[in-house]
Amino acid sequence: MYWPKFEGISERKANRLKNKQKVCLEKIITNNIGCQRPVIDRHLIAILNVFLFYFKDKNLTDTNIEFIHQYLSDIFKNILITYSLHKRNPELSGNIEAMTEFLTTKERPDEYEDRSSLLITILFELTGVAGSKEIYTMFREGFAGKTNLQTAMANLPDEELEIALFEKNLSEIYYVEARSSLPEAFDDFKADVRRKRLVLRKYKTDLAGFPFLRLPAHIYYKNELLPDEWRKYLH
Repeated sequence: MYWPKFEGISERKANRLKNKQKVCLEKIITNNIGCQRPVIDRHLIAILNVFLFYFKDKNLTDTNIEFIHQYLSDIFKNILITYSLHKRNPELSGNIEAMTEFLTTKERPDEYEDRSSLLITILFELTGVAGSKEIYTMFREGFAGKTNLQTAMANLPDEELEIALFEKNLSEIYYVEARSSLPEAFDDFKADVRRKRLVLRKYKTDLAGFPFLRLPAHIYYKNELLPDEWRKYLH
């Protein structure tokens, strides 16, 4: 989802387009339970982009805010329900064969990896961005000790990283930052994330007015977004 900022697009037209896009997006997610039940960790790319779409808009309505809080809560709830019933978290490496075998046989394949998660880490950081203290408090204990919380990072310069995003999967370039536990207090958690905020990257596609071009590259090559994408909205 994207709204243009080209010359000739009035603020009124842009707001109208944004509102129509939000209505469509909310209907799709509300009416498709699969959008709220990630089964592999890389579903975070689609989930995160939904939240970024809203975080970029400074004119959210009460209905929009209620939706993103409910969406976040539903994802947490469904992950915990799945773990409670089947003892599995979303598969980390995107191993579709192992995930499918687990779903169909109800038995854990040796190749199924869910001891770590980038998705769950980001979901908790999104509670900080969205100011969802109640959601953080409600679900924090449910995930304690169940998975190693990780965040994807990269040391490449902006231009080199941007070129690589359009060329290949970056699993050999990314490294992970691990978190051993989540603070009990929501404000302590936010302060901890805030201390980790990175220098914002400047992509040429963004500067040229085409930030949406990076999204298909992330999806096609299965490259996680880096934390400056959402941490910049944390206040």
